[in-house]
Amino acid sequence: MVRLLFFAAVLTLGYFLFKLIVKPSDSVRCSRCDGKGFWLGARGREKCDWCNGTGRLPRQ
Repeated sequence: MVRLLFFAAVLTLGYFLFKLIVKPSDSVRCSRCDGKGFWLGARGREKCDWCNGTGRLPRQ
């Protein structure tokens, strides 16, 4: 049981290290919503029109 938990922790750590090294270079964070995909407006949580709620914009 302890080996299984240790193995899962090592895999999780490896995944996060991989994500730190290999970053997606084809898109950038949306500047209008700060990468959240939404902002708090007068009617509550509103979807960002620039990025369609993804928080990412194609690099131009």
